[in-house]
Amino acid sequence: MAGLTLAVWLYTARVGPNYSFKPKPLRYSKSVAEKACHAFASTTRFGLTQALGLATEAPCSVRFQKARYPNRPPMYSPTVDGFSIRGSAVRYTESPPTDDLSRVVHCFWELRTLATLPDEFHYHALPDACVNLLFNLVDPEIAGVTALHTEATTLNLGMSFHYAGVQFYPGAWQGDRTEILDRYVGTPYRGTLPLVQTSRRLVGLEFLEMVPVLAEQVRWCMTYGHARENAITARILSNLDTIRSVADMAALLGLSARQLQRTLPRLTGFAPHDLIKVLRVQQSFRRHYLDLYADQAHFTHAFRQATGYTPDQYRKRFRV
Repeated sequence: MAGLTLAVWLYTARVGPNYSFKPKPLRYSKSVAEKACHAFASTTRFGLTQALGLATEAPCSVRFQKARYPNRPPMYSPTVDGFSIRGSAVRYTESPPTDDLSRVVHCFWELRTLATLPDEFHYHALPDACVNLLFNLVDPEIAGVTALHTEATTLNLGMSFHYAGVQFYPGAWQGDRTEILDRYVGTPYRGTLPLVQTSRRLVGLEFLEMVPVLAEQVRWCMTYGHARENAITARILSNLDTIRSVADMAALLGLSARQLQRTLPRLTGFAPHDLIKVLRVQQSFRRHYLDLYADQAHFTHAFRQATGYTPDQYRKRFRV
C-alpha cells in the first residue's frame, strides 16, 4: 500500500466493484525539463513524490509511519497510494520484515481510522505488481489474497475501517492464482489458506504486536509452497535501472524473448511488457520522467493509463 507504499487492493463490504476505469534513447535538455516541471517551478531532475512534497504534510491529516530498513535497502519500494484529501484521523503504518523474510516480503502494514471520519475516505490503489494478504479487522471473516494488474482504481473505504496486511514482492506469491482478487470483496473468505484464523488473532492488537502474527502467516505460506523467494523477479527488481525493453529483461536473465514470455506470466501474472510498464510508472514517483520515458507525452500517456490521472491531476487530487 500499491503499493502506503502499499498499493494494496483494499476493499469493503459497503461498496460494490468499479470495473470502469523499446523507448527511444532518452534525451534531456534544460528547455524540455522546464516545460515538464513548470507545475513545480523547477528544472531539477526529481520524481513526482518529491514534486508533491512530504506525505506527512498532506491536508488529509493521514499519519504515515513508513518502514525503515536499517540493515538492507529493499529490492523495490512501491510508492504511497493516493489518499483522499477530505479525510482526517487516519493512520498508515509499515514495518519491515525480519531478515529471514526480507527477500519475500516488502512490508507488513496497517491502515485504520482513529475515529469516525466526517466524510467518506477515498483510497486510490496503484498497480505495483505486488500481491497482498489482506485482513479486515472490523469483520475478521473478510480476508483475501489481492492484487491489481495494470490499472489503478479508487476505493471508498467509508468513514470507519481497519485493515492490516502483508505486501509480497512481485513474483514471491506462488499460491493458487485463482484466489487472487482484483475486485471488492464483502463476503467471508472461503479459500484454502488460514487467513480467517490469522485475522481473528490480529483483532485487538497494536500494530507492533501484529507483526509477529503476520510473519507467522508468511512462514506458513512458505512452508506449504504458497510463497518463496523468486530469483528471477529479484534480479529484475535489483536491476530496474538497466531495463528499458523486454529484450533488456530477457538478456539480464539469460533467457530468450520467447522463454521470458512463457516464464514471467507463470511467476508474476504479468506479461513482460506489462510488468515493465507498471514498474516504470512506479519509478517515475522517485525519478525524473526523462530518465524513464522518451518525452513528456510518452510519460503523461503511460502515467494516465496506469493511474487514471495525468501527473498534474494526480498532484492536485492526491498526496504521495
